Amino acid sequence: MDNYGNPEDLRRGLLLYPPDPARSAVAQSLTPAEAFSPPAAYGIQMKRRRPVGTWLLTLATLGVYGLIYWYKIHSELLGYDRRRHISPVFELMSVCLMAWTVILPFMSVGSLAQKIRIAQVTADGKQDCSGTRGILLALLFGAHIIYYQRKLNEIIAANPAPPGNRIQLMV
Repeated sequence: MDNYGNPEDLRRGLLLYPPDPARSAVAQSLTPAEAFSPPAAYGIQMKRRRPVGTWLLTLATLGVYGLIYWYKIHSELLGYDRRRHISPVFELMSVCLMAWTVILPFMSVGSLAQKIRIAQVTADGKQDCSGTRGILLALLFGAHIIYYQRKLNEIIAANPAPPGNRIQLMV
């Protein structure tokens, strides 16, 4: 019944009230799998890098490439899954400009493990990236770069598309 006490069927008979699109969508015959399946998620494939080569390049440039690398992997993780909030600029600033706080760079290194774990779930379902291991390896001449890049390469291997191409993610 509408607000005036009239049955709904009489309202639809008038030209002023077209059929309700929500009701017609419900009336379509959907299989149970189609009705309850979430929409497919898509992302952009990340770039495969050599872990030891990345680490050596960081050492050779006295950490300058390490800052570029830190920004790149966070921006690639953002492109990989846009449903997650990742700020590459904030992560770069927390490692670069806020290094005097000592704790913020370690928080950034530890939080990268959580971002990688979320990406692992969307790629192949397993979660085995440890923030504690990353922080401990960061104390050993920045060896966390090797560890994290190996984990990122595992995610890339789960989707055999070239870098920059669109890939479908597991939800």
